[in-house]
Amino acid sequence: MPKIIGHRGAKGEYPENTLGGFKKAIEAGVGGIELDVHLTKDNELAVIHDEDVDRTTNGKGLVREMTLGQLKKFDAGNRERIPSLQGAISVIKHAGIFLAVEIKCRNAEQKVVEAIDSSGMTKDTIVKSFDHRIVRNLKKINPKIKTACLLVGLPVHAYKILGDANADAISINCDTVDKELIDECHKYGKEVFVWNIDDKKKLKKYSDMGADYIGTNFPSIVKL
Repeated sequence: MPKIIGHRGAKGEYPENTLGGFKKAIEAGVGGIELDVHLTKDNELAVIHDEDVDRTTNGKGLVREMTLGQLKKFDAGNRERIPSLQGAISVIKHAGIFLAVEIKCRNAEQKVVEAIDSSGMTKDTIVKSFDHRIVRNLKKINPKIKTACLLVGLPVHAYKILGDANADAISINCDTVDKELIDECHKYGKEVFVWNIDDKKKLKKYSDMGADYIGTNFPSIVKL
């Protein structure tokens, strides 16, 4: 059975990338949480998807131009605050589930690896990015870190992409994945993370295909 991963916590049910959203997903019974990180002005890791705070908070401005303390003053919905990566890891580790971190900016690799290693979550984490240079760098920093290449479309040669980035998995949109791709990855000892599956029927479909991780915006489907 694949691990069901709450995408940005419980994005479809609660403010995304917040501690409350992570807790809601955990209560629903997910096997892991996926979150996004950006570097702040004071070189801290903030859990937020966009490069600015405009869409997800009552503030305005670029994440990289504000300190973590400044970011935490914004309301991220339901009086939630933008968490630090360390704060998010604490909640996820306490729940005993898997962590998936998507790096959304350059030069964050070292900080991300340090946060994961210092928390004792190295064996229970996968770090991914659309920028495959970041994926390569992660392995250079710590070869034990599990990594994934994010892809939007179906790759022609999945194994070549994974080999070039020295990655352990691909993370791909469900609309472009098929069993042939999953089987090819498994043949070479690689894993497949499929996103985003938001109903029970699709959940079963991709589970039957053999996906290793399935991301969802609606963790409550786990209980259906």
